[in-house]
Amino acid sequence: AAIGMMFNDALSDMFHATVIREKQKGAAQAVVDKYLDQFMNGTIPLTKTGLLEALEDAVLDFNKIETIDGDFPKVGIVGEIYVKYNDFSNNHAAQWLMDHGLEVVLPSFFEFFDGGFVSMNNAVKTNVKKPDLLWMLSLLGRRLVNSYLQQFDAIKQGFRYHRQHVNIQEIAAKAEEILSLNHQYGEGSLIAGEIASFARQGVHNVLCL
Repeated sequence: AAIGMMFNDALSDMFHATVIREKQKGAAQAVVDKYLDQFMNGTIPLTKTGLLEALEDAVLDFNKIETIDGDFPKVGIVGEIYVKYNDFSNNHAAQWLMDHGLEVVLPSFFEFFDGGFVSMNNAVKTNVKKPDLLWMLSLLGRRLVNSYLQQFDAIKQGFRYHRQHVNIQEIAAKAEEILSLNHQYGEGSLIAGEIASFARQGVHNVLCL
């Protein structure tokens, strides 16, 4: 599930950066549909190696799409996990923004789950929870996740409009300037950290859903 999310996050990044610049309408959608279909029907092996190889092909396909030069105003989307990613629940907000010439920037989907490692570790550090086996396993899991994310990012850097994602530790550090990481309502500290991260990256327009 984790590496599947990393693969689909990469497709999402490349799609949103390309679709606003494409010369031939529908070109970016055709590429993303190709890989999503292969992902869903099992053509792409659901292994780390299989997904990394497919991502290499996807980078090449997105880079082949003819695009127009220039920067577009960027709008970040944050909020409740279902609402910010699901077109039906947010009334096609991302498409509306793109139709008006704005580049949509989304946090990674995996980021939401990755934040669980941060929350658990912070709870132990601040004596809200006692250290236990699950906490120790989460520390090991975090190292493994970092290794996988680095491998996916190494391939994504070949994409011509690559935008580096801020890692979850940096997001947490930015959130902690605003509120306690022990906040557990809604998305916890994630929304504050994502908005602060967008601002530091030059994305000054943010839609919170």
